[in-house]
Amino acid sequence: MENKKKKKRLRVFLLLLLFLIVFTPYFLWYQNHHLVRTDYIYSSELVSDSLSGFRIVQISDLHNEVFGKDSENLVKMVRDAKPDIIVFTGDIVDSRHTDFDATLLFTSKAVEIAPCYYVTGNHEWRFEIEERNILFKGMMEQGVNIIEDMEVDFNGFTLVGISDASLLDNELKNMTYPDRLEVALCHKPQYFDFYSESDADLILSGHAHGGQFRLPFIGPVLSPGQGFFPKLAEGMHELNGTTMIVSRGLGNSRFPFRLFNYPEVVVVTLERK
Repeated sequence: MENKKKKKRLRVFLLLLLFLIVFTPYFLWYQNHHLVRTDYIYSSELVSDSLSGFRIVQISDLHNEVFGKDSENLVKMVRDAKPDIIVFTGDIVDSRHTDFDATLLFTSKAVEIAPCYYVTGNHEWRFEIEERNILFKGMMEQGVNIIEDMEVDFNGFTLVGISDASLLDNELKNMTYPDRLEVALCHKPQYFDFYSESDADLILSGHAHGGQFRLPFIGPVLSPGQGFFPKLAEGMHELNGTTMIVSRGLGNSRFPFRLFNYPEVVVVTLERK
């Protein structure tokens, strides 16, 4: 009788082990490839009537990840959002496992949807200048606007792009004006205090990867530049009149997978207050 119980327990154990072996790879794949869209509304008196409803799609921390064949799943999500512009807030490629072709394939399709604007993250600055220029040249030939430490005037607001190498310089402060709506692309969110001193209205950021792992009752676990239990890993934050939206991003780098932290496309709609 005891032998039968032992054999039954062994069979149950082996079945559970088999289930884990089969299910775990799919679970991890799903955690890292199930795209979600997060919508934010930014309301301000600086948003004119004609600008109200303007839609920005933010792509951050792609790390040359591919979603579906030729990134068709990501392209569809961006297209379905009906953006007026698409912005890339850094780390579009990964310095540890670089694949320019995968990234440039996606950007070639993005420019067909809406005008695209790009600033660097820390990974682009890890490349030698020759490699970085290959990436820049490829994107510019497609029509992506690289706005490193530059501003672009739209009808009703200014889009400011800050290079990852200039985030703690005064570039942002020198390109902000008190009577005009300014949307700034700044890769790293941990400098929010500094950004708020510039009087920029809206910051679009990434870098934090949503905390990489998100646990129930705990939240984000670890982000670069913020350490354990980061406070600026995702979402909308306000400080001294400046709003910052932090994307959880799309790809991975040093950590090869996410947990309870789906890859995210951010959609920001401007509305008059």
